[in-house]
Amino acid sequence: MVNVGSAELLPEIGTENDIVGGDELKTALDANCNHSLDRGVAEDGKQMLKLDSIGSQNVDVFSERRTRNRHSNEEQFSAKPKQIFRYGNYNQYYGKRNPNGEDVRLDHLPRAWFENKSCLDIGCNIGHITYSIARDFCPRRIVGIDIDPSLVHIARKNLPHYFSSGENTSEDGPMAQKRAKKSDLAKDLRLDGKFRGAAKMRHDFPYNIGFVAGNYVGDDDTVVDTSKPEYDVILCLSVTKWVHLNFGDAGIMRLFKRVFNQLRPGGVFVMEPQTWKTYAKSYKICEELRRTYQEIKIRPVDFPKILILEVGFERMQELSEGDGSKSGFSRSVQAYFKKDS
Repeated sequence: MVNVGSAELLPEIGTENDIVGGDELKTALDANCNHSLDRGVAEDGKQMLKLDSIGSQNVDVFSERRTRNRHSNEEQFSAKPKQIFRYGNYNQYYGKRNPNGEDVRLDHLPRAWFENKSCLDIGCNIGHITYSIARDFCPRRIVGIDIDPSLVHIARKNLPHYFSSGENTSEDGPMAQKRAKKSDLAKDLRLDGKFRGAAKMRHDFPYNIGFVAGNYVGDDDTVVDTSKPEYDVILCLSVTKWVHLNFGDAGIMRLFKRVFNQLRPGGVFVMEPQTWKTYAKSYKICEELRRTYQEIKIRPVDFPKILILEVGFERMQELSEGDGSKSGFSRSVQAYFKKDS
């Protein structure tokens, strides 16, 4: 037999030196075939046993590997620390509150309060309300402040989105002018979201907006004592609960007093307080909030009395009563007016 490739050479049968005829040839062939068959069966059996053993080992290896990977993934996910939003600094807050993109609170705010005025938005988050007022209510300037620097960073990056959605599409705003204006914006806007040079002196949108990261209520009364009148309107929407839970009664009083001191005569403080029952769920976020919650004496229902009788506001006007919906976002919106001396 001829060697093909790597096949084994077998002895040839019926050569000139080994001639077997008739029945002897048949007997020899049968014997040879049976011997080869028996040997093949035996070898195949060994091979099958070997393959079965290898397959069994592979199954065990793959099973062990899957188990190890699963445990590794479980450890990876269990080891990842859970993000805690102890200040109410949810980065998807507006997406949950305004799934349709519209914030109904803006419908309760008179444009006249903001037009050509200086405004402050406390707890601005990613800046949705701040941008909307800057673009649609034409304040001279509005500043958004939030305790979470990452939210302020996102707010600054959101500026081009609000700018393009607020472009003038009327006949007196040709495309050439709009392209030029957007070009000026890119040129004047710094990487930190603030404006440079002469742009700081402009008061049209988007040059009338800015964002600051910081703790508005501070750690002591220094922030109150050093505050001076500089704003005509101050917003504090869905923030009081988080101030209260993190800084206690002293913190909520610093908030109210600093707002009063920073408002000019005739200024307006717009507040959307959360109800007391919502505190019970939020204090479970961490142990520090739980301890503060247990020490709180002032209740949100006391806020109007405190703001008028203790802080010094002249009167209060309820802009929206809220309907107590299950979503928890339909709350009372109140306006407190500082006396116009």
